[in-house]
Amino acid sequence: MFDGVTVVLTPISSSQVLGVVPAGMLTAFQSNVPAFSCLNGASLNVYDNVNGGKEVAEAAKPTNCVAQDFQLP
Repeated sequence: MFDGVTVVLTPISSSQVLGVVPAGMLTAFQSNVPAFSCLNGASLNVYDNVNGGKEVAEAAKPTNCVAQDFQLP
């Protein structure tokens, strides 16, 4: 959830993320994709992405089980 709303995330390459500014927290992450299911229940930091304008949630090692950026709608 982000800002109290359930959102669908799109995995993106970290090369698509530039100049991030803190924008909040995504909570209760859920995925049925095996590579990301280890994040289920996690909270992820959300950033404004200057490169593309859409917000990005970030899973980062060692805090999270995988390193992956996710674009919010």
